[in-house]
Amino acid sequence: MRRFIGNSLYFVIPFVVYSLIIAFIDPFNYLNGFSITSEEKRKTIAQDIEPHLYKIIAFENDPKKIGSLEIPEAMDFTTPWIKINGPI
Repeated sequence: MRRFIGNSLYFVIPFVVYSLIIAFIDPFNYLNGFSITSEEKRKTIAQDIEPHLYKIIAFENDPKKIGSLEIPEAMDFTTPWIKINGPI
């Protein structure tokens, strides 16, 4: 039984260490907690890796901080999707 517990601890330790490293670095601010890196450094790293994910997580963490979502020009909702000619 003692050997089983020892092997289980050896198995679990890398996962715990990896989770702690991710929690301290957290480039996308997913956990919305403390971090050892500065906000500017995290933002530049996250913008290079995946800018859309960073913006989504920033909006989830503080929706009032980001005033409004930007809609690209390609998504123009003023023109109808289907043109209807005449009565249906």
